[in-house]
Amino acid sequence: MMKIHHSTFKTAFCSSDNPLKATDLMNLFQAELSPPGSNRWRLETKVEGFWRDFLLDIEDGVFEITLDQLLVFASGADRIPALGFFPQPTMNFIHETGRKYPEANTCLVKLKLPIHNTYEEFTKYMCEGIIQAPTFGLA
Repeated sequence: MMKIHHSTFKTAFCSSDNPLKATDLMNLFQAELSPPGSNRWRLETKVEGFWRDFLLDIEDGVFEITLDQLLVFASGADRIPALGFFPQPTMNFIHETGRKYPEANTCLVKLKLPIHNTYEEFTKYMCEGIIQAPTFGLA
């Protein structure tokens, strides 16, 4: 049956050959935010905005890294599996002073974004961290 209807089963068993899009990664990671209204929440929502802009800029070719490289950094996989990741990939934030680079737990697909005051600073350390840690997620 699978041999006869191989194209029907392909989407269930194989990931897409389509290139990653910024929206794919925006929708992939569930942000774990501090309580609304707190000082941490304000910083985290600002960085979450940086994250979304960063993904769009990567897609537009503004930076030397690709969305595929970012996914490898965060998950160890170069494409999103056909049935997705389990558990749901999460994104949280690094508030400790001095920890400027992104971090990732590739087993749990947990991405940790550093808190930065400006978009330029955020993208500088994100790009450096991803380039310097090409296999697993710690710069």
